[in-house]
Amino acid sequence: MILFLPLYAIFVGPAVFAAPVSELLFQGVYQGIFVSILALTFYTRAVMILGAGRGAIFTALIPGLTVILALPLLGEIPTGLEIAGVIAVSLGMILALGLIRRRQVARS
Repeated sequence: MILFLPLYAIFVGPAVFAAPVSELLFQGVYQGIFVSILALTFYTRAVMILGAGRGAIFTALIPGLTVILALPLLGEIPTGLEIAGVIAVSLGMILALGLIRRRQVARS
């Protein structure tokens, strides 16, 4: 924040300072504690349990979960392209985890 905020104020403008202080504090605590510290702790634990390869696959779910949670939390309806992206990423994750095996073509 110390490096980013001055650059943001110079290039974008001081619009961020128009937000209520309570909202800025909420975002600071949420992003500073929950997102950075807790997420990193949980991710490290997942890698310990699942291994590096399988643990890394789950990061692909973040954009998809964001699209899905935007409907109940923000009232935003996902576009067809966003739904297609969620489906593609989910299928890729399922294949990468080995939950569905691809058919092997027999060579003669």
